[in-house]
Amino acid sequence: MSNQFGPTYPGGFSAIVDQMETRLDPLDYAEGEGLAPLSCDLEALQHQLIDANGADIPRSKSGYARKFRELAGEFHGQPALLHLHGLLIAHLRRRSQPAHTAALFLRLWAEQAPFLLAHLDCRWQVSAITTFGEHGDSALQRQLGQSLSVLFATMKLYETERLYSGLRPEQPFAFGKKSARHLPMGMDAYALKGGGLDVNLLGKLWQQAHQDQVIAPLAQLLLEQLINDPGGVFRRLRMMRAERKTHPPTTPAPAPAQAQTHPATPRWGTVSLAKGSLAQIAAFAAYHLDQGAHAVHLYLDAPSPDLAQFLAKNPNVRVTACTPEWWATQKKPRHRTHQLRQSWVATHCYHNAHLDWLAHIDIDEFLLPTDDIAHSLAEIPPAPKPCACPRSSNWPAPPPNSSN
Repeated sequence: MSNQFGPTYPGGFSAIVDQMETRLDPLDYAEGEGLAPLSCDLEALQHQLIDANGADIPRSKSGYARKFRELAGEFHGQPALLHLHGLLIAHLRRRSQPAHTAALFLRLWAEQAPFLLAHLDCRWQVSAITTFGEHGDSALQRQLGQSLSVLFATMKLYETERLYSGLRPEQPFAFGKKSARHLPMGMDAYALKGGGLDVNLLGKLWQQAHQDQVIAPLAQLLLEQLINDPGGVFRRLRMMRAERKTHPPTTPAPAPAQAQTHPATPRWGTVSLAKGSLAQIAAFAAYHLDQGAHAVHLYLDAPSPDLAQFLAKNPNVRVTACTPEWWATQKKPRHRTHQLRQSWVATHCYHNAHLDWLAHIDIDEFLLPTDDIAHSLAEIPPAPKPCACPRSSNWPAPPPNSSN
């Protein structure tokens, strides 16, 4: 398949560099236009607000004016200091720029770091650290900036590709779907149980971030956001390590002919189409985790980012926000009736949960066992092999030995 597709980049690195160079042409200026001087009053720019329709917006067709207007639209009603910061980064991404551009960028971060970090979103923070990689004032600033730039650019590529798996960013992959193939370029796979690649990578960047007082606030904040984001690869790997630690893979000894073939300690969980208060949903999840549930799957019928973020703090609570975007990834649009939505998410969970038993219950319902649930389930004889009946292609197939 890959050979039929051809090379990843026709023309190789010569073509890659040519394409890259086309994006690096310097911004041109019309008469009277120019960047703020190196000595400009940064404090005053904190209190001056950008008006995208103001009389002071350049109206020429120069590259500088077009970029100025574009950024004025993005920062409309916000401090002019943020607009200047964006304009400096736009210049510094080009092959050349006014002589004082890098010095003014570095002055912003030396004098205005707390203000910038409080007002710039993560996207602009990453753009700033990337700019340090090219125009830092010291070897350390350039090295750390380049390292973090490569890290975030690589993350953007693989996290974008991962979206096509249909999984939410905070949802780890299931162990049962791991491919046996090797990594590209013959690399060894990361050792999930005891691998140190992640901590070595993050630890060295964190240590470097403390060695320069100008870049330190920005680099430290980005690294903190990186490890605390519930949707990043580092959090997903931690969740997978926790699950593997709780349920380590085993190589069972050959069983006698009369031995049971079902699991000695079945993994069970719940799935619910949840709509309620945080206290109600959290109490439901906590109760069933205390009963020994391996996972509590909550499909939020009325998604709330704050609710989802709180519930996702526990790696055994698997939260799916049933947003319009999520329904758009399904094979049918959002059902009008609550009951049909319940059936859909329960079937979706069948396909993805990889549990031995799955209880489909509402969040106002609680299992009240007289004995340990896993022990009781282990006493149930294995289900007979299902017949090869035709199945609608609109519904995902449940895994074997699952039940509601």
